[in-house]
Amino acid sequence: MARVLILPEQDVETAGLEAQLAQAGYEVVCSSRIPEEESDFAMVLANTPEGLALLGDLRRRWPGMPLVLVSASPQDCALEAIRLRVAACVPNPVAAPLLAAACERALEERDRFRQLQAYRLLVELQNDLVVRFGPDLRLKYASPAYCRTFGRAEEDLLGNEFTPLIHPEDEQNTRRILADLAMPPHVSRHRERAQTVSGWRWFEWSAHGVINAAGEIAEVVSVGRDISDQVEAEERARQFQEDLQRAQDLAGLGMWSYDTDTCRVVWSNTMYSLLGLRPAAEPPAYTSLRPLVHRDDWSRLDEAMDRAVQGGTGYRLDLRITRPDGERRRLAASCEPDRRKDGGVVRLIGCLRDVTAAEQAQRRIETLAQFPAQNPYPVLRVDADGLILFANDASAEL
Repeated sequence: MARVLILPEQDVETAGLEAQLAQAGYEVVCSSRIPEEESDFAMVLANTPEGLALLGDLRRRWPGMPLVLVSASPQDCALEAIRLRVAACVPNPVAAPLLAAACERALEERDRFRQLQAYRLLVELQNDLVVRFGPDLRLKYASPAYCRTFGRAEEDLLGNEFTPLIHPEDEQNTRRILADLAMPPHVSRHRERAQTVSGWRWFEWSAHGVINAAGEIAEVVSVGRDISDQVEAEERARQFQEDLQRAQDLAGLGMWSYDTDTCRVVWSNTMYSLLGLRPAAEPPAYTSLRPLVHRDDWSRLDEAMDRAVQGGTGYRLDLRITRPDGERRRLAASCEPDRRKDGGVVRLIGCLRDVTAAEQAQRRIETLAQFPAQNPYPVLRVDADGLILFANDASAEL
């Protein structure tokens, strides 16, 4: 049962109104002053400026309680009723249908207010930042978390643009993204830096445009969260990848991986340069590499890959390749499996290393090593005491 407070100004009769409300099933509380306990809604009976002052006192005491003004001349009280957000204004005495409509409207306003309070409490208890602003970017609402983050009181923020808090390098991009909310689906997500009580921080914002009957943006509701730690981690990962790629380039080492569940293949940039291919968004298909590899070596590689995928057996092979430009190179290929707890292969991790220069150097060393023995002239190596340590065949005649 809804409870109704009747608050009359002095010398105004309330018995008839009390009887009507009681007959309609309401719990009626009649008082000559504002009580300590809030009711579902209140009816103020006022015909004079002093009586209208009761409306203001009641609104200040209970900001969310719906008010119904009952007056002998409601037209004279219209402006004050609007200013104080009165749910309904009815004449006194009031006809039953009009009274029922006024009560129903007051209860609807009560329910809306309670829903709003519940939503506001939910917003205030979370750590995410929540704001509402108009097309002019002036704030209409800022959650407590937003106010704490930027060290500002809500009254200092409302009615002002939030853009002065944004990093100068990010402001234009933020303005452009928010302007695009006018286009369907009227949602956006972006990152920006903003000046907080803790200095410059990164935030990710999810904005939703509220569309009016004319199909225009009436306001924007945006939820943001501090992602500074995430951005820092992403930067560290990016720097690590750059350093790793630089190290691979210097070492002539290409890395690849193959996910056996998704069949996804990942190549490092050096893989392309080792094979003489142009970098692409996706690595080429495995079978497309066959023309690059010597026929005999491809057979060995294909068998080794089957054993790696099916049985989880790693391999180490020397491969002869011919790049698309015709240059011939020698590569050392290796692969190791990454297993699940049940022993199944979940991923293959491999690398390629260009050993062309190393093999050429080895052959030169071997050639130089053969020079003394094959020289047609006598070649001797003796120590300090004159003891012969080496003599080639041509020295036998000495």
